[in-house]
Amino acid sequence: MTSQEKPFMTFRNISIFAFAIAGLSLNILLVLNDMKLRGYCPYISGLPSCDLTADAFLLILLSVFIIREWLSLMLFTTGVTLGISLSAYFSLMHLLMANPSPEFYTIPTSWISLALFLFILIAKFLVIGKEKT
Repeated sequence: MTSQEKPFMTFRNISIFAFAIAGLSLNILLVLNDMKLRGYCPYISGLPSCDLTADAFLLILLSVFIIREWLSLMLFTTGVTLGISLSAYFSLMHLLMANPSPEFYTIPTSWISLALFLFILIAKFLVIGKEKT
């Protein structure tokens, strides 16, 4: 490998991929339960929240595999913005008990999704390295 070539999957992309797969698998489980038991997930404008957050995780997964940097950043930004805004909204609704989210081992799934989106955002932009003097 020359100094010009970048590895396809850096540690940053692998960690984003792992968090996105975890979130997508949780939301697919919720989507299947919502298909079986209508109204399992809270709704916003007639759409289940689990469908929308699964779409946000899919956008983030697509951004990992897109080669063009500007398209990858656009997909990542759209996915994270959609995911954080929806998860924060439904976390607040769960706290107010206005529209409670389903729970996974007594933890609301909106809180889990919010944490995963924040971990993904931190993994994308966190820089750990030596300070230049």
